[in-house]
Amino acid sequence: MTYTGAEYSLEELFRELQRKAKSENVQDYNEYTGLVDEIIEEKKSYGFLADEEDLEQFKHDLELRWPEIEKTLIHA
Repeated sequence: MTYTGAEYSLEELFRELQRKAKSENVQDYNEYTGLVDEIIEEKKSYGFLADEEDLEQFKHDLELRWPEIEKTLIHA
């Protein structure tokens, strides 16, 4: 997936997290939060997320959505 000149929305990050959690067979909340950190850092390194954006809030919001991810993994 290539995004040029676009910034990621929280929803786009969440959808990517869902896909990645399934493909990496994430089993628990700790693995999920590691994946959240990984994706945030990756997007930051590519310039899709800027430091001045509230990345901690992004991370927190994504971590709160673990139950949604967990549900999709169980029924996968």
